[in-house]
Amino acid sequence: MKLGLGTVQFGLDYGVSNNEGCTPVDEARRILDYAETVGIQVLDTSPSYGVSEQVLGEVAADPRPFKVVTKSRPQVSGPNELRTDLQESLRRLSRTRVYGLLVHRSSDLLSRNGAELYAELVRLKEQGIVEKIGVSVYTAAEIDALLEKYSIDLLQIPCNVMDQRLLVSGHLQTAKDRGIEIHARSVFLQGLLLMSPESLTRKFKSMVTPLRSYRRFIAERGLTPVCAALRFVLQIPEIDVVLCGVNTCSQLEEIVADVVANQANLEMREFSKFGMDEVRLLNPSLWGEGPDN
Repeated sequence: MKLGLGTVQFGLDYGVSNNEGCTPVDEARRILDYAETVGIQVLDTSPSYGVSEQVLGEVAADPRPFKVVTKSRPQVSGPNELRTDLQESLRRLSRTRVYGLLVHRSSDLLSRNGAELYAELVRLKEQGIVEKIGVSVYTAAEIDALLEKYSIDLLQIPCNVMDQRLLVSGHLQTAKDRGIEIHARSVFLQGLLLMSPESLTRKFKSMVTPLRSYRRFIAERGLTPVCAALRFVLQIPEIDVVLCGVNTCSQLEEIVADVVANQANLEMREFSKFGMDEVRLLNPSLWGEGPDN
């Protein structure tokens, strides 16, 4: 199963299209129970996601067969802080190890202390506390700078119908050629791709026309917004895990049903016209709507 589960909604009231609020613990348990039955393995979390790690520690602790990926705090100051923060994350997650540890901001690894942070990541991996080490990135320039200096196992990148930058630039292929595992986030653009163009606020005024065109395009092909958004990213061969966040188990059931029912390949070239370059709109961390992912 190429789908993975983002869990920011387990800890925060998050997302421009989120009308449900923070997911209750009992509902999170139902989501994880269902995820396990359909073969979803990867769970993405972070200390920055409110109480998400604590909730996962309650409903997804060992021996649940999930691969948990967590992150450092933004602007981690040094190796001691990195290790201490991970130990706290493990305590909250009720786990002795995690599948992946991502540096939350690439600027931390590219700072003066970057080499020390990287050395600590390697030590954590050698000690078996972390299986894969990596970084959460936004841009091609970040990837270039990181790969020039470090050998990493895992990249988390933004990718969706409107944000095709790393696909077009060839950076996904470059990472894959180096054996790096790639996790895609923001596949619904924080829910924006699932909203009607008429419901967008003034902040997203420039998205109304392209979103209207996109919705007309997928309707002509008999695709729901959820299915179209997911199928686009799932078909990219360089991407190993497609992360999506839900507030309810029924939402996850609908996503899985949509994906299973619509296995026909999309013509990727037809989607290329919807790619945008406006970083202010493509990067949710610039919206003022919760944590940067």
